[in-house]
Amino acid sequence: MPPGVIIASCDEEAGRNRDDLALRSALEELGATVEIRPWNSPGFDEVSAEVCVIRTAWDYPADVQGFKAWGETQSARRVLVNPFSLVSWNLLKDYLLELDLRGVPVLPTRLLEPGTDSGKALEDAAAAFGTRQLVVKPSVGNSGQGVRLLDLDAEAPADPGVESFSGRSLIQPFAEGVRRDGEIALVWIDGEVTHAMHKRPADGEFLVHEERGGSLEPLAVAAQQRELAAQVVAALPLRPLYARIDCIEYQGKLVVSEVELIEPELYLDRCAAGCRRMAVALLERMP
Repeated sequence: MPPGVIIASCDEEAGRNRDDLALRSALEELGATVEIRPWNSPGFDEVSAEVCVIRTAWDYPADVQGFKAWGETQSARRVLVNPFSLVSWNLLKDYLLELDLRGVPVLPTRLLEPGTDSGKALEDAAAAFGTRQLVVKPSVGNSGQGVRLLDLDAEAPADPGVESFSGRSLIQPFAEGVRRDGEIALVWIDGEVTHAMHKRPADGEFLVHEERGGSLEPLAVAAQQRELAAQVVAALPLRPLYARIDCIEYQGKLVVSEVELIEPELYLDRCAAGCRRMAVALLERMP
């Protein structure tokens, strides 16, 4: 029997996402049988595949507990990539605080716990960061959902956008250079940075996602960026097969804004070498 791989997606992306389709083609060229299914679809557990790779499961923030249970089930049935213990660690963006303690240069980050005085937390963060412009984002989330840019000097004290936040959140300084220089996405596959993308927001915006009007183009990877990616991976609890390390310039220094280990877009359709490396690495993990 040929080796089997199941690519975990979501209802909106299954069978349509360019990343997933590129990976399926690369796996099939290597002799594997491949299915792409939403992670929470009926019958997923019964699919006969030795390896499951989490790719475009972009709806998991709506059912985190269900996703955790699914991941534990998959881990018991077959090889899950990335390992679910690493995925679980990455579910809360609080991991940035751990990476900071391990010496990784990260964008300064503070927690905003539910039920705390958000106004005071924001003022304290502004004083610590030296800026009145702050970004607040959910601790669990993707694709820029729920991310807000606040100017504390412009917000009215009673504005619910300032005074109340639902759920555990992160507070970070707004790096103004993102509007001008955008963000760098370093793609790590099986031990090395295979490619990178330069992502820029639409005019007047600060989020770089394509679905929010952002643009991207391939970027030649500099030695400093490779070193930063290696430093990040060395600081993780486990070595991932794949990761996307998002970086921005902050106060003249390249820092990590996020490390995506769950379901990052990897731009595999734009880098044939990276796509093949991913496919080969998955098949090498066959039990």
